[in-house]
Amino acid sequence: MPRGNSRYELVRGEVRANSLRGVRVGQIAAAIVAHLGTYVRERSLGLVCSSGTGFMLARHPDTVFAPAVAFVASPKLIDLSFFPGAPDVVVEIEDDTKTQEWLRAGTRAVIMIDPRTRSVTVRRASGVTIVDDTIEVDDVIPGWRLPLAELFA
Repeated sequence: MPRGNSRYELVRGEVRANSLRGVRVGQIAAAIVAHLGTYVRERSLGLVCSSGTGFMLARHPDTVFAPAVAFVASPKLIDLSFFPGAPDVVVEIEDDTKTQEWLRAGTRAVIMIDPRTRSVTVRRASGVTIVDDTIEVDDVIPGWRLPLAELFA
């Protein structure tokens, strides 16, 4: 892997730099990890990961992505370099370039957050939902709700 201050992902066998994002992106990601992580842990629903976790979406050639936040229902193992397969829910902030790859790999919902416009969409294989007031993905994380007012506070 290259050295330096960038993050890297593997896209069909090719190492690509993924530029670091600003403080606001980090704050939003941290808020989601804290909120969702607490909810999931209290209910033993699975695992919540931050951007340091790589997910192996494809092999030969390999594709490994690291979303801002990920949720995996009932993880089978954690002690690997990369998590094998796609998470159930992905949160991406400011970067919708990988949405289709996530969905093709089996991610059930991709939550896209744009801090500049303070907008959120949930993308699924079946279509896109614009979030008006509260983020929710009940079919994947039952009962979890995150009001946009709280997220963008």
